[in-house]
Amino acid sequence: MSGGEIVAPTHMYIGHPSWDLKVLAEFVGGCGAGRIYCALQPNGDVSPCVFMPRIILGNITESSFIDIWEKNEVMRRLRNRSLLKGHCGNCKYKHVCGGCRARALGYFNDIMAPDSGCIRELEEPSIRFARALEAEHARMPRVSEGRRNML
Repeated sequence: MSGGEIVAPTHMYIGHPSWDLKVLAEFVGGCGAGRIYCALQPNGDVSPCVFMPRIILGNITESSFIDIWEKNEVMRRLRNRSLLKGHCGNCKYKHVCGGCRARALGYFNDIMAPDSGCIRELEEPSIRFARALEAEHARMPRVSEGRRNML
């Protein structure tokens, strides 16, 4: 269905002209964390995305949602694609895609870092991405042979 092009299944594909998705993709603009949606935790905590539950922007029992949405610095940064770093900041599709900000946070502890899962980046793997994977692997607990068989 992609017309032979590489497609990231987590983002909208706008390739085929008869699909008329280009306008919608440009409107949505890829990752909507802090831009078109956020996450509301059961206790009232607001996070930019369900995949970023540890970033607490405020609590609706203490502040109005509108104040959190409009005035929080993290939300403002997420809305400013000129602040994107690495290949995401230089990508011609940054306003249509923007990369996954949760994945950037997970790998680089920076919401504005590049999306390490980007298909365009995977065509030319970054050294930083490889180092992040090595660091993640080093932090993982070792599983003994006996326990491995139980998993």
